[in-house]
Amino acid sequence: MLSLYLSPRGRIDRTGFIAGLGGVLLFALLLNLALAALPGVNEALILSCVWALLAWPAVCLLIKRFRDTGSGPGGLWLFAPQIFVALAALAMSGAWPDALLTGFTWLGVAANLLCWGALVWLAAAPSRRHKSAL
Repeated sequence: MLSLYLSPRGRIDRTGFIAGLGGVLLFALLLNLALAALPGVNEALILSCVWALLAWPAVCLLIKRFRDTGSGPGGLWLFAPQIFVALAALAMSGAWPDALLTGFTWLGVAANLLCWGALVWLAAAPSRRHKSAL
C-alpha cells in the first residue's frame, strides 16, 4: 500500500489512479483540518506545508499513470506550473511582498486549471500495455 504513494516504479490503471488520488486528497483535507485547529497558525503557511508534504506521493501516482498510458513520465511537465500555487500561498502568508500576490494568484489559478485538465485526461485515458505483457 505504501509503495503506491512512495515509489514511482510500476504502473497504475484508471481505477487505481482515481482511488490513489482520492487518498491523497483525503489525507490533504484531514491534515489541513488538523493543522488549522492549532491556535495561532497561519492558514496560508499550512496550505504550503500540506502541498509540500503531498508533492512526492502525488508525483509517484502521476509517474505510474503516465507510464500506464504510454506517455512516460515526461508528462509531469504539465504539472510544473503548480509551483505558482505554492508561491501564491507563500505570498499570502506574508513571506513575499504583497505586490507579487496578484500575479502569483492568477498564475496559480491558471496552473490549477491546467492540472485539473491533465488529471481528468489521466483518469479517462485507456491503459496501453506492452505486447510482451499481453
